[in-house]
Amino acid sequence: MILYHVSDLEKGLEEFSVYSCNTEGKMAELASMMNIGREMAKKLGSVGINTAEELVGSGAEQAFLKLKEKYPNVCLVHLYALEGAICNMECNSLPESRKKELKEFSDYLKK
Repeated sequence: MILYHVSDLEKGLEEFSVYSCNTEGKMAELASMMNIGREMAKKLGSVGINTAEELVGSGAEQAFLKLKEKYPNVCLVHLYALEGAICNMECNSLPESRKKELKEFSDYLKK
């Protein structure tokens, strides 16, 4: 599956690159996804992301944007956790190039 990440020109966000994760197979409940604990699952549910499929469908950046609106203190680590959950890998194992893209995205939101 190829995930297209946020491109919201009306808000001035640049188009972010296409990133591919292996998301084949049956998806589990949010709280059983890698990097997603009960508290993060609860927060995701409060912004309308209730299933693993919805998280995968929205992508890490879009989910992070929704979380950031309601929970302004979410940070880059949360964004890494979301991406890791989508890719089914520990957030510390994300490729450095992807971490850099996510950091740039997070930094842009601080402006």
